[in-house]
Amino acid sequence: QAYIQKRKANGYHIFLDTTTTAIVIASGKVPFTENDWQGVARLQMDPQGVGVRADSQWKDFKSLVGWIKANPGKLRWTGAHSIGMDPYTVDLLLQSGSIKKSEIKYVPVRKANKMIQMLLGNHIDAAILNPGEIRDQVKSGNLRMLGVAHTSRLPAHPDWPTFKEGGHNVEAAIWRGILVKKGTPSSIVNKLHEAVKKMLKDPEYIKYANEKAILSGYMGGPKQFDAFFKNQVRDLKSHFKK
Repeated sequence: QAYIQKRKANGYHIFLDTTTTAIVIASGKVPFTENDWQGVARLQMDPQGVGVRADSQWKDFKSLVGWIKANPGKLRWTGAHSIGMDPYTVDLLLQSGSIKKSEIKYVPVRKANKMIQMLLGNHIDAAILNPGEIRDQVKSGNLRMLGVAHTSRLPAHPDWPTFKEGGHNVEAAIWRGILVKKGTPSSIVNKLHEAVKKMLKDPEYIKYANEKAILSGYMGGPKQFDAFFKNQVRDLKSHFKK
């Protein structure tokens, strides 16, 4: 990010960003803001989900919420990092169930494979995982996905319920997109956008995305993604202040 911000706004330096970009800006860990960037296009989305062991007593997210309320302070819940999209998703889910953060034990872990190992070893009870991270273990019968934070069920996993179906209006995802430095001429931004659109329609790319269970994150032109990016940073800023 810092490298691109030191370069000219001419489109020769582009930034393949993720949700992490919005998080570090919102947390004040970088010397620039969301207004120093111009969105080009959002590419992908990985909805957040909650995974548990297949032999656990929780068959859906509602039962997990009920158990937490009946056993405050006992559930061990992990996610990537102490500040980021995973703990943010946990907070949203807890709020949707009227549960305080102090009523669970949040255990930050850096890697998804470590979370899965901890789940399988019964060192934790629940984990925030994306579809591609958990699907093999679900298929093999070791883990269960209690729900996904998406608007609808995933085409690749129609048997996984959404949190909304259970009355928890939570949407959260790891997304990937392209940003350029603010001030890049609109003609260049539009040219980059058209190149991205072409790439997203490429059969080889579509095959790759389907194999990895990655959803399309395309949401329209630069204006749409730019507005989404800036709104998410502001939402995260508000959340971090609480």
